[in-house]
Amino acid sequence: MSRWFWNLLCILCLILCLIFLYSWPRSYLPKKSRLESDQGRLILLFWDGVGSPSAARLKGLPAIGWSPFDPADDQYRGTPELVAYLKRSNASTHVERLGFASTTGPLGPMNFKIIAIPFWFLILLTLPLPLLGIIALRRRRLRSKTGHCLKCGYDLRHSKDNCSECGTPIPATTQTP
Repeated sequence: MSRWFWNLLCILCLILCLIFLYSWPRSYLPKKSRLESDQGRLILLFWDGVGSPSAARLKGLPAIGWSPFDPADDQYRGTPELVAYLKRSNASTHVERLGFASTTGPLGPMNFKIIAIPFWFLILLTLPLPLLGIIALRRRRLRSKTGHCLKCGYDLRHSKDNCSECGTPIPATTQTP
């Protein structure tokens, strides 16, 4: 019973840790967010304040000259238009290097933060682990086919029960008569 309880407690702590790892950096960002892709980049859009022109009118806030939301139906126009507008604005900050970009600035009753991460960087970041897994699987299959130890690669043709090098038990498929 205590081992079952211990495993359950460990799983619960891991889940809580993952929630905290998500919540901690998220606590420094504005409350509303949107995820898009555009021009070979992953776009993260964050904003605080009133989300649409109709909501601004309901709260009695002043109208602004341009809104990321279409005044006719409150549909989001898109991040490229918003970035272009904020670049032209004197109150915003825009930094761009190697495909990475960051734009921040106020837009009437809303404050925006836009982060762009190029997909080439995300691919380079996520590709090594699957490649290592494929290489290890290929090496293991090759060792199994040629009669070598799956753990250390030692030739098992003259061994009976265990690998002479590392002591690993020999699977029935790689034993030779």
